[in-house]
Amino acid sequence: MSHEPLDTSFQVRHRDYFIEGRMFAILFAEAAGSNAVTDYNTDLSLLTRVKHGELVRAQVRRFIVVKRKREFCYAVPVFTYGNRATTKPGVRPDEHAIAYSYGYNPCLVPGEIELQKYPIAIVNNSEKPLSVASRIYFGIHHPIQYNVKAKDLGYVHPDFMATFSGYWKMESGHAPEQGLEVTYDPTNHDTN
Repeated sequence: MSHEPLDTSFQVRHRDYFIEGRMFAILFAEAAGSNAVTDYNTDLSLLTRVKHGELVRAQVRRFIVVKRKREFCYAVPVFTYGNRATTKPGVRPDEHAIAYSYGYNPCLVPGEIELQKYPIAIVNNSEKPLSVASRIYFGIHHPIQYNVKAKDLGYVHPDFMATFSGYWKMESGHAPEQGLEVTYDPTNHDTN
């Protein structure tokens, strides 16, 4: 069995690191499900057989913190869906927002329909901007324990935090009793 170690930028961080809006990457493992071997979108090299003979998919995955708890945080994933963004079959575009590097313009990929949620600017720690296919998936959130090795990727630009938090609350059933126009004012965001 071959393996590739995580690079040294993955470190166990203090719980105070995991603030709302923090973007990070971790080694994420999840049950592969019953269709793992026949799923043509799955890279079989990412599957590992574990105790009880079950398959697990392990890969580095990006997340953004949406809520802090005492021993863990909830975080929403950021996917490119193989650079297809929301054009990938089965993806629900209405549960996604474009994640783009602050200072750049948000873009749709060819064939992608306009998303209902406004784009979210990320101040990223890399000289390389986020992939134009990066999409924040608000339709699911995962508990992430504070004792995992995390790579710092940046954070949601402060001007976009209310919009980001509002989208998560809306999709998780905790929506405030106010209209979207209160949460987001498109004339108040610098997207250059």
